[in-house]
Amino acid sequence: MPDALPQTPITPVPANETERLRALHRYRVLDTSPEEAFDRITKLAARLFDMPTALISLVDESRAWFKSSVGFDAGEVSRDATLCSFAVLTDEPLIVLDARLDDRFACNPFVQSEPGVRFYAGAPLITEDGFNLGTLCLLDGRPRDPLSADQQATLVDLAAMVVDELDLRLAAHKITQADAALQETNVQLDTALTAGSTYVWRWHIPTDRVIVSTAFARLFDVDPVSANTEGLPIKFFIDSMHEEDRDRVSAAIQQAIETGEAYAAEYRVCTATGEERWLTARGRAEYDEAGRPTAFPGALADITERKRAEEDRDRFFQISHDMLAIANRDGYFTQVNPAFTETLGYTSQELTAQPYIEFVHPDDQAKTMAEAEIIAQGNPTVEFENRYRAQDGTYRWISWNVVPFAKQELLYCVARDVTDRKQTEAKLQSSNDRLKLLSTTANDLLLNENPRAFLANLFAQVSTYLGLEVYFNYLFDEDQQCLRLHAHGGISDEISESANVLGLGQGVCGCALQQRHPIVVEAALDSDDPLALPLKSVGIRAYASHPLIVGDHVLGTLGLGTRQRDRFTPDELHIMQVIADQVAVSLERSRLVLALETRAEALVQTNRIKDEFLAVLSHELRSPLNPILGWVSLLQKGKLNPAQQTKALETIERNAKLQAQLIEDLLDISRIMQGKLTLTAAPVSLAFVISSALETVQLAAAAKNIQISLDLDTTVAPVSGDATRLQQVVWNLLTNAVKFTPAGGRVTVELRQLDQSAEIRVRDTGKGIDSKFLAYVFEYFRQADSTTTRRFGGLGLGLAIVQQIVEMHGGTIKVESLGEDQGATFTVQLPIARQAVLAIAAPTAAKAETTNSVLSNLKILVVDDDLDAREFQSFLLEQSGATVMAVASGSAALQVLDQSMPDILVSDIGMAEMDGCMLIQQIRARPSHRGGVLRAIAVTAYARDLDRQRALQSGFQKCITKPVEPEVLIASIVDLLGGS
Repeated sequence: MPDALPQTPITPVPANETERLRALHRYRVLDTSPEEAFDRITKLAARLFDMPTALISLVDESRAWFKSSVGFDAGEVSRDATLCSFAVLTDEPLIVLDARLDDRFACNPFVQSEPGVRFYAGAPLITEDGFNLGTLCLLDGRPRDPLSADQQATLVDLAAMVVDELDLRLAAHKITQADAALQETNVQLDTALTAGSTYVWRWHIPTDRVIVSTAFARLFDVDPVSANTEGLPIKFFIDSMHEEDRDRVSAAIQQAIETGEAYAAEYRVCTATGEERWLTARGRAEYDEAGRPTAFPGALADITERKRAEEDRDRFFQISHDMLAIANRDGYFTQVNPAFTETLGYTSQELTAQPYIEFVHPDDQAKTMAEAEIIAQGNPTVEFENRYRAQDGTYRWISWNVVPFAKQELLYCVARDVTDRKQTEAKLQSSNDRLKLLSTTANDLLLNENPRAFLANLFAQVSTYLGLEVYFNYLFDEDQQCLRLHAHGGISDEISESANVLGLGQGVCGCALQQRHPIVVEAALDSDDPLALPLKSVGIRAYASHPLIVGDHVLGTLGLGTRQRDRFTPDELHIMQVIADQVAVSLERSRLVLALETRAEALVQTNRIKDEFLAVLSHELRSPLNPILGWVSLLQKGKLNPAQQTKALETIERNAKLQAQLIEDLLDISRIMQGKLTLTAAPVSLAFVISSALETVQLAAAAKNIQISLDLDTTVAPVSGDATRLQQVVWNLLTNAVKFTPAGGRVTVELRQLDQSAEIRVRDTGKGIDSKFLAYVFEYFRQADSTTTRRFGGLGLGLAIVQQIVEMHGGTIKVESLGEDQGATFTVQLPIARQAVLAIAAPTAAKAETTNSVLSNLKILVVDDDLDAREFQSFLLEQSGATVMAVASGSAALQVLDQSMPDILVSDIGMAEMDGCMLIQQIRARPSHRGGVLRAIAVTAYARDLDRQRALQSGFQKCITKPVEPEVLIASIVDLLGGS
């Protein structure tokens, strides 16, 4: 070959150069040793075409490499210097008759140098997938005539033979590699299968023989060599299957052959040792060009241990009380145990048919997905809790422990139903909150002395806990028998004004108090209940009213309401009841504290009044004693003339009567306080009562030149009452009017009938009453001031007695005064008798004649341990004609009775050693001839009704209160003797 020219040729490049080079390199033929098959083709081409040079030229990135050459010594040339670089540009043969005449090769060194290439004919080496790898080319150093069509076809065929050889070479290489790999793999596989209890087989369907691996042969104790070469009949393997699995597996194999689908089955076999093993089989049928099944290769794996583990797991699944489940990474349960289905009420199919997140409570789904992300990162979860929807629509609290297994892409879950625990915790929490609330409210209620303030604070706490917006607190007005709004919240003042007063049975609160039990109105906005109508107007949907009762004391009601929901839970109603009880106790406590404070103030006031009263009593009792003792002293000295003696006796009598009246007033007050003041009811003419009372004050009025005017309607119907007590009422009013009216004043007495009442009005022009004292006029021991007491005298009991007597008659008394020195008016109203029959009351007692012959020829035994009293009574009775035996004790009286029998006994009650009651009891125990039926009169300074009754029950027939008036004692004796 000539030397290369110095010019640089232009290298043409095909459009698919990259893909062409990739196709060339896949044959792995470049730079390999010569091969006979390729040399045979180049020699044949040179001989057929009578060419000096023939080449198999493969063009890579930089060169043309010659796999085979005839007449050319070099193994390769630069791609830029070879004509083959132009041949790869086309899929047609490249024929160049004289290269020196072709401009494309003007710079080609192999063309322009001597002797150089003048003729070139190259057929492309086209692969099956259409890539041009190079050429089978013919070269000559002299120009030549064109090739005929047959010659060109022959050259193309020879080029195709080169490509076929390349393909055969590549296939052979692959086969060699595959055989080597297969041989190595078979060794490794057999070792692995034997160690891993996995076996391979190939069923040759036409011969019905199954070739198996060595490990498979050992499993069934057959000759491995024979099993690997000749195989075993398919029936051998079918018969080795467990009879319960045989038909199922045979059907699965037949279906796989008919459909071409993959075969998979798990079944039990009986090995040569008689042991039962579980196998899993996989395989797929092979078919010929006609679609007939020819073979069925596959593999088996011994899964006995896995099956046993699954059986243990399934057994554990079945018997476990815990909820067990297996889930996959896609968010589905793949298996759940009976405890899981029983807890939620679903079937296992229902639980595994949809993502488990669908069962989770909507409020818990976000945290459940967040926990799932943590598990997906390979972290286990412990005691994760969420709520799962049960089949009945309720939600159960579930506590989860989950362990992920990354290789299996499974999650193993152990769960427990903790609903009861959560409910218990919720109840405990609710109970704690309730106890805290009730403790706080109770403490606040006990410490707070302002009912309105503590109710507002209480409602603020309760409304937060129970979700309330409205409350009403009514207090019971016992006098008016109605409820009055005391405190409220959540409503406007305008609405509260309209609901300020409720009658018993009116509204929810009125009904609750009337029935004395809570009333609850629910779904008020949708209710036709009349009780719900007021609630609708203020948008209250649920309302509960509780009566406030402590013991038998009714205090009011507490109503609580909400605008947010239609019903209260039983627990909420229980809390409301407890709070209502607390409010009731607090209100009662406030009431009692106020009552105690008022009582304490009243006791202080009473003590003050008592002290003042005792001072006044001392004054009033001592004042009459002074003139009495003074005149008595003068009388004893005998230095008074007859006129002075008469004045002395009148003064002594007047002051003694004053003391007697003071004592009588005290006794009346005692009787009133004990409820022992009795009335003897009869039709009474008030005109006669007024006239009788007027007689007793006429002298006192005349002494002060006070004019008493009467304006009496004599047609006034009689009243039913005690004439003596009514006369006491009028006398007290007239006495006070005369006492407090200055000299020259005027007192007016009026009597009128007002419908069913008779009205007495006593008006004076006297001192009047201070407005501040008007409210206390009728209280015991009360007078305007101590100065008045000293000036006008008295104990301040008269008007208190008057009020009690009037009220005992079913009447009323009131006082009016414009103030100091404006006079006063007392008005008494008494109900008239049902039968207006005028009955003129007879004088209260007829004065007995006190002649010296009244008690003539009577023997009277007087018993009294007080010498003065004993001598006074003896003197009095002797002056009346009686023969008197006087003794100082009960025992002395019994001795007298043993010696003589008197006609009558007059005995004191309060005596030492043996009192009057003991004496009369001993006398009554005697036979009649020894005094057992002796007439007896008790004389006592104990003026209570109880004392009088005791004397009469002991055996006395009459009882006279000291001081003893002579007329009364003589009249009693005459009456006891039958008037003789």
